[in-house]
Amino acid sequence: MYHIVAFVEDLHEYLTGCRFVKGNIIRKHSKKLDRLGDVSFPLSIKNWSQNIIDKSPINLCTIFDYLSPGQDLNKQIDLLITQSQNWALTIEECKIVNNTDVHLYLKRSEAIDLCIKKVLRENENYGMLHKYFTKKITISLDETLEFDVTKMNLTELRAFITHNVASNILECLCGNTVENDCNIKITLNSNQKQNCTLVCGSVLNENGFKDTRTRASELYRKRALDLQLMAQHKYGIQVKPSWGDYFEKLGKSSVVIEMLQNRLHKAIKITLNNLQATNKGPSFIFYNCARLSSLLKQFDERVANKLYPELPLLEKIDFSLLNQPEEWEIVYVYILQFPTVVISTVCDIKSSSINLHNLIIFLSNLSSIFSVYYRRVKILINAKEHLLPTLFARIYLLKAVQQVFHTALKLLNIEPVKEM
Repeated sequence: MYHIVAFVEDLHEYLTGCRFVKGNIIRKHSKKLDRLGDVSFPLSIKNWSQNIIDKSPINLCTIFDYLSPGQDLNKQIDLLITQSQNWALTIEECKIVNNTDVHLYLKRSEAIDLCIKKVLRENENYGMLHKYFTKKITISLDETLEFDVTKMNLTELRAFITHNVASNILECLCGNTVENDCNIKITLNSNQKQNCTLVCGSVLNENGFKDTRTRASELYRKRALDLQLMAQHKYGIQVKPSWGDYFEKLGKSSVVIEMLQNRLHKAIKITLNNLQATNKGPSFIFYNCARLSSLLKQFDERVANKLYPELPLLEKIDFSLLNQPEEWEIVYVYILQFPTVVISTVCDIKSSSINLHNLIIFLSNLSSIFSVYYRRVKILINAKEHLLPTLFARIYLLKAVQQVFHTALKLLNIEPVKEM
């Protein structure tokens, strides 16, 4: 179980007596954390489930009254904070906002310490809730679809990519279970929409019509060329023939991100000559993945050249030194919540709903906040003794970010970019 998942269950059980959390009654925030806090829930009992309302006496107003009728609200809040010391994450502060919502601020230094250590101990297994589905769920393509990339059209390619990525995620969340639950079929025929069937929306051309002419292999080649031209323009380099495989892989990776950027059932527009789409989406993700690798490589080189001492053991790091706002946002929103993002992509798959685009949004937003952090905070600082503990904490933070980055890319069948 992961800390943020367990914390939400702890909180829900404390307030209602039931550990099972339905819907988004407890909200995890992703922006303006200093002002809004990290987690919030409605104060009025009317906003909670009908099951709780039906059990409540008519004179109860708040969810805290359901928990302990007649007790002063301030005392109830103090008790909540005290009780959280036994939970997966600890609440440091609690605020009532507009008399309608309860906003919780977590104890950051403790959460950062727990989170980074868990990621770096689990490595590529972090975020993989192997028993989320108790029975095996498989996914297949409609047998009428073309499987040859030199022949398949772009809509068929979209279905093919969806199948491959969804299979990766389901394999992680089902674990080693052998008992089969159901097989999900991906089809292009909207008339077949029913449970255990996913309808793939069309890929449209620049005129807004379904593109039946462009082949998958043609789009792969074009995106590889786009990224090559961008590299030449940005860095002024001459591309060597030996780099052909590198740009070919980048081109295919770019197509994966383009194809999964929207909900599966909705049509998407992909234009061969839209270089801006390649630059804004996939290349930004690849660039920040490469930037991470470069930073860690530079650190290792400075250690090898005796400019920095060896990185201390993980257990000896003081993570309370990570006190920049971007550091908390990276940990709380993008590392702690990564397991819930993975779950969100396929949790409703048996009801004919899949959300692989959540993984693309996650990577794009993580790239954005990391880019802001990189520009504002100098990571590889001077090797002055009093600055080294902060440097070491940040290096471990970057290692955790990189692990999450690489795991997300692996689910997408994308090889991490080490330089760009």
